Parts: sequence; C-alpha cells; structure tokens
Amino acid sequence: MFIALSVLFYYTMVKMPDSLFSPLFKEYSDLWNTGNNLCRAVCGKLADRLRKEMGVEVTAEDVIKKIYAIRLSLRRVDKRQGGQTRMGHYLWYARKLGLAGAVKIIKRHKRNYKNLQINTDNTDSENEEPFLMDVQDTVQIDERITTPVGNIDITNINIVSPDTFADNSGPSTSAHGRLIEQLKKVNHEIDELQRRLAVYEGQVVGPQPDSFVLDVKEPREVVKCLTTEDKNNQTS
Repeated sequence: MFIALSVLFYYTMVKMPDSLFSPLFKEYSDLWNTGNNLCRAVCGKLADRLRKEMGVEVTAEDVIKKIYAIRLSLRRVDKRQGGQTRMGHYLWYARKLGLAGAVKIIKRHKRNYKNLQINTDNTDSENEEPFLMDVQDTVQIDERITTPVGNIDITNINIVSPDTFADNSGPSTSAHGRLIEQLKKVNHEIDELQRRLAVYEGQVVGPQPDSFVLDVKEPREVVKCLTTEDKNNQTS
C-alpha cells in the first residue's frame, strides 16, 4: 500500500530534474530525516527556489512528494544485488540514510559509466549521465543533439516502407515474377530466331562447300542428245 501511494504521489507531482533538485535539497538538512514528517515551511522555501530556477509553479506539496519518492527509490536500490540505477545524484543522501547497499550500487554504477565513457570516446558533458537522468528521458539525435521527448513531433517522422526498395511498378515480389516472365519470353524469342535462321540457311544459302550433292538431271539430258557412235566412243 505504501509503495502504491508513493508511486501515485510521484506521478502527480511537478517533474523536477534531479540535477537541479539534488544540490538544492542538500542545503536543507532539516529535510533529511527518515521519518514521515517533513517541515512544510522548509519545503516551501525549497519550492520557492525551485520555482525561480525552473520558471514553473512548484509547491511545498510537490517537494514533499519528491523527497518521499527519492527515499523509496533509494531503499529499493539498497535491497538489490546490483544493476543500473538513476539515483546517482543522490549518493550523498543514501549515505545520510545509512543505506550501505544503495551506496555500493550507485558508486559501482558511476564507475562503470565513467569507464564506458572513456572506452567509447563520448563527447557529452561530464555532468550528463544517461542512466542517472531525471524521469524526463531524452532522445539522442546524431550523437550531438539532445531533444526532450515531449518536443518531438512524431507526425514529421518518415517511415520507410520495404516496398520503397522495389521498382516503381510494385513490391519486390512482383518484380521478381516479372523478371522470370521476361526471361522466359527472351528464351522463346531466341529459339524462334534460331529456327528461322536454320530455315534461311537451308533455302537461300544452300548447302555448304564441304557437302557434295549430285544433281543427276543435267547429265541425263546430255546423254539423250548423244548419237549411237558418240555413246560407243564414250564407253570405249
């Protein structure tokens, strides 16, 4: 029940960046106690400073909800065996609360993140830690532009369909089918041309020089014109 109420409080309060809230919160030691009673007057003073810094309305109730949410998150981290955490801005507060497990996890996370920054040659500011940021996440664009999610107009985002990579007359599957049909048509045309070429060579060009065909019609006409004496002379 307590967890459910805390989560409800967190999502109904004004969103305050941890990078801003943590250092200001650190200046008000009267608000560090572990009890459920927070001085509303002191919370009001902190709210006034936050309102000036953020330019939005922040009430003492918002500050109270924020502090309760931070405590709950740190206690949950304290019960874990490891993993990532967004509570890096509150390492000092985890120490004040005596949450040794949370302190260990946050320190290890910070160390791992710094090593990752060195290995990837990250050009971001040293104070920016993506895993330790406020609940208002950001979207990295081209590794150089950081834009709040709420400011992105998703209607202007172009989504490329796989069909874009096909030809202009249809998707890729249709193009594949047409290519097969074109290939069959070309093969049929080749066969037809070869057949016509064979007919042409046989009727017009005639036999090739290396083939001999005897035409017996002309010799027969010559034999008919010979006399008996000529025939005897031809055979002798």
